[in-house]
Amino acid sequence: MLSVFDMATLLDKASKVALSLPRKERAVLVHAIIQSLDDVIDEGVEAAWEMEIVRRLSALQTGQTSERDAFVALDEIEACLRETG
Repeated sequence: MLSVFDMATLLDKASKVALSLPRKERAVLVHAIIQSLDDVIDEGVEAAWEMEIVRRLSALQTGQTSERDAFVALDEIEACLRETG
């Protein structure tokens, strides 16, 4: 079993490594960590997301919307918020 000191050292090292990852890889890591916190899967939420995925895919296929890179869109939103903030 790790001591509190060992855990703090391990957490510090893991944080440094995680923060050095490129943005996409950090997002994947964060997603995996958040998913690991969910002990119970809410079937209603899962069904709602499935319906949303189908809706978005349909809108894309019928030309009602176009695809955008999520990270580019987030960068643009952040820039906008900095300008107005």
